[in-house]
Amino acid sequence: MVVFSVLTKLNFVFQTLAMKKKSNQYHEEFEETPTWAAVVTVLGYAILNVFGWLRDFLRNIGIEKKKIAQDPNPKVFEFLF
Repeated sequence: MVVFSVLTKLNFVFQTLAMKKKSNQYHEEFEETPTWAAVVTVLGYAILNVFGWLRDFLRNIGIEKKKIAQDPNPKVFEFLF
């Protein structure tokens, strides 16, 4: 068990050293995201979530019909558990 622990620690040390060498070797730079693009993305996400919650609420109280596929000839299946 001690040998496994030591090998695990050595593996971690070697991986960190390898990552440091790779990080120094390759340096990537990205341009800054425009503020308007970030704001529009967040607003679009928020609006879609609000409409989704609204539809869920309307379905739960019975105003909107549940649009699910139903088998016209239902068969009785035995429970697996």
